[in-house]
Order: sequence, then C-alpha cells, then structure tokens
Amino acid sequence: MGNSINLLKEQFSRDGYVQIENFFSDVEVISLLTKAYECQRKKLTIDVNNKTLIAYQRFYTINGEDLEEQIPDLIDISIRVNKVVNDLAEEKYFPLLNKTIGVSLNIMPQSGQLSWHYDRNLITGVIHLNEVEGGLLEIYPRYRIRIHNNHYGIRKLFQRIFDALLRPAIVRFLLGRKVYIQPEAGNLIVIDSTCLHQVQSVTGDTSRVAIVLCYDEFNKDFREEYTQNYYGYKEHAAKLYR
Repeated sequence: MGNSINLLKEQFSRDGYVQIENFFSDVEVISLLTKAYECQRKKLTIDVNNKTLIAYQRFYTINGEDLEEQIPDLIDISIRVNKVVNDLAEEKYFPLLNKTIGVSLNIMPQSGQLSWHYDRNLITGVIHLNEVEGGLLEIYPRYRIRIHNNHYGIRKLFQRIFDALLRPAIVRFLLGRKVYIQPEAGNLIVIDSTCLHQVQSVTGDTSRVAIVLCYDEFNKDFREEYTQNYYGYKEHAAKLYR
C-alpha cells in the first residue's frame, strides 16, 4: 500500500478517511478506464441531473449488475477493497445486498458536480481512474453527529435535522476542517459516513471517472423503498426529499 497499515489505521480511526496511493496498477487503471468509456459510448449510463435546495448532482452513472456485466473484474476488485476496509476499520463489513446502490461507475463531465452529502452506508471505497482539472474531493473529517440505525422512522428524521444544521457554509467554517484530495489514477480513498464531502465541479475538457464501492454491516436492509433518494435507479429519478 505504500504506507504502513498501522499508520493508515491510525489516520482512519482519527479522521474517518484515508488515501492509499497506487493501490491499482497502471495496467488495471487503463483497463478499467477503457471499459468505462466503452459504457459511455454504448449509452449504457444514466444521465443524473438533479438540482434542488439540498443537492446538486450532475454526472453519468452505471451501477449494480449492469456495471458488473460490463466490467466483470469489479467483483474481484470489490473483494480486494473490502479486505482493506475491514483492516482499516478493524471490523467486519460487507458489500451491500442491493447492488444498484452498492457498486457504481460515475463519469463527471465539464461543469459536473456532486454537492455536499454523507454516504448512506457506513464505509465507501472510491477508486480514481484519471487526473482532471477541478473535480477535487472535498472532505470535512469526522464532522457528523451520526445516529445509530438512522435509516428508518424517527431516527432518520433526527439524522436529517442534525445533518441540515451542520451543513451551512458558515457552520462548516466555524466547526469544521476541510481537506482536499486531488483525483489521481490508481488511488483508493476509503471514507466513512461521518465525513461530509462533495466533488468539486470539473473545469477541464476531460471527464472525471471514478468507481464507488459501498460496504456496511451484514445483511443491513438497503431495499429500494428505503433508498429512493439514490440517483442511480433506472426506473425513476431520485426522490431527494424521501
């Protein structure tokens, strides 16, 4: 991994995220990037374009079994990343049973963006496949008041209230510490759901390409009825306020 696993564990425990440089070889990156562009050429991606009071999402995505069919290597890659996640967290986490939200490829064109949010699952692995102008990953480490089992009922409501109170720019300035990560081909970012984060707008002509792999406790329920605000369902647009 380049860095000592013990140092990475310390950082992850303290900050809720780590960057592991050159986790994937140049050969792997070129292969994945080629297949990503092929998905776009075949028009297999979903055009995500949501702009509301709480979110701005502008990029293309392909996910779940559709993505695994196009890039079968992702099954083994997810296992590799899962091992790293478990080593860092010193816990047992698993890929989501709902693959639609559990594995995705995001292609962000010029002016594309993914605004401030927390991940719904406990830990996420992000694989950067290229360098671009703009498109920085911005993170506020360990910034969230996270309620246990916050997917349902009154807990979900209180979680949204806490998240909304901490999100305004002036509150982030006063209470948070922002870090920036430049996307570089082959790097793996592991981030947990206490980290508020966003992807800055891409400013150059090259689209930003990244693979997102999600992990959580065994058998946690991420059925569509509980995750209708996810941007990647083919049957309907994201219901961002659900």
